[in-house]
Amino acid sequence: MVFENRKSIRLKEYNYSEPGDYFITICTQNREDMFGEIIDGKMKLNEVGEMVKQKIIEIPTFYPNIEIDIFVIMPNHIHMVICIVGADPCVRPIENGQTRGFAPTEKQLSLSQIIQHF
Repeated sequence: MVFENRKSIRLKEYNYSEPGDYFITICTQNREDMFGEIIDGKMKLNEVGEMVKQKIIEIPTFYPNIEIDIFVIMPNHIHMVICIVGADPCVRPIENGQTRGFAPTEKQLSLSQIIQHF
């Protein structure tokens, strides 16, 4: 399937690192069934599907300003709602004067950067 004439639905002037809820769909190459199969109306994840599920669950571990509201894995695509929260993470001092936690960053990652890393 070729999408040469496919138009982007992204807003040209919108900053996709802004806080908000974003609905994302990711399709496999050539829409191949890579994540499992539907059996008796229920999705049965295979090994790759289970790995993808675990990686989705781990996204907030790597990006403290990101929450995964909900997701569903289908045989050849994934739907998820990614929430970018507004506050930068805090750095809290510990007893010996060292800091722990994540330091605030100058620039928040954009939605496309998060998906690219995923």
